Amino acid sequence: MYSKRYAKSTVEAYLFWIAAYIRLNNMQHPSSLGDTQVELYLNHLVNSQNVAQGTQDKHRR
Repeated sequence: MYSKRYAKSTVEAYLFWIAAYIRLNNMQHPSSLGDTQVELYLNHLVNSQNVAQGTQDKHRR
C-alpha cells in the first residue's frame, strides 16, 4: 500500500479492518476463509458496528 502511495491513515484503517476480520473469524488466516466469511463480516459491520450499507455495496461486484 505504501508503494502505491496510500495515505498513512488509509493504511492504518485497512490494517485495523483486516485485524478485526481475523479476530471475528477466530484468528484464522484470511487465505483459509472464503466468500461466506467475508459476507458474514460485512453483515456484522452493518448490523453491529453501524457501518453504512453503501460500504458493502462497493465491494460486491
